[in-house]
Amino acid sequence: MAFDSVRPGALAVTLTVEQLERRIDHAIAKALAARATPALINTATMAERLDMHPKTLARLVRTEGLPAHRLGSAEYRFDPVEVEAWVRARGAAKGRAK
Repeated sequence: MAFDSVRPGALAVTLTVEQLERRIDHAIAKALAARATPALINTATMAERLDMHPKTLARLVRTEGLPAHRLGSAEYRFDPVEVEAWVRARGAAKGRAK
């Protein structure tokens, strides 16, 4: 299949279907790997984002099920996406209880 409209100065490349599929698969795998490894943040940063004291944040982990990843005996790291989902779920549950 030929394309009549090629950008001026662009390099035209011919790929087999297999080569194109491999390139697409590689791009998809790369994008999924980037999404699959979220950046974890420390207690101080998460407490600041949630506008609360770090001790309050640690208490929420212990008593309310705030999602956290434990490092060592008492150090936590937080996935912002998990925490946001937890906060939204709690807000929705409180809204239903009223």
